[in-house]
Amino acid sequence: MAKLLTHGKRVTVVEYGLFFQRKNVSYSGGYEFDCDEHGRLGDMTAMQKESYADAQSDAYYAGEVRRRSHSYWEPASMECTRCGTVLHLHDAMSNDCTGCDNCYNSSGQQVIKNYGREECERDGWAYDVNDY
Repeated sequence: MAKLLTHGKRVTVVEYGLFFQRKNVSYSGGYEFDCDEHGRLGDMTAMQKESYADAQSDAYYAGEVRRRSHSYWEPASMECTRCGTVLHLHDAMSNDCTGCDNCYNSSGQQVIKNYGREECERDGWAYDVNDY
């Protein structure tokens, strides 16, 4: 089994926005500006500064800090044992090396290449059309 350069991990990104809701409207219209968890704003463009000044008017409720988050999976990476190409192991079962055509699973174990429809047609192997 090859040595992993990095292990797969779940990454969570947390962001904050300072939200100003418009008064006297039935929908949730308003402005939101990127900020830190305490509501401190970063650098703004001239247009953002103009919008922020408008949000400070009596037409909007006072700013409220809102937390947003999302997560994603960052795949493991490894060096191919045959040619040294760095691979990112996105797929659980079949990660093909672009340098030599070796195939690895998401744990870095070398596995037999998974033949898909195109390879089966090229090599004359039978395949079930319902699988594709």
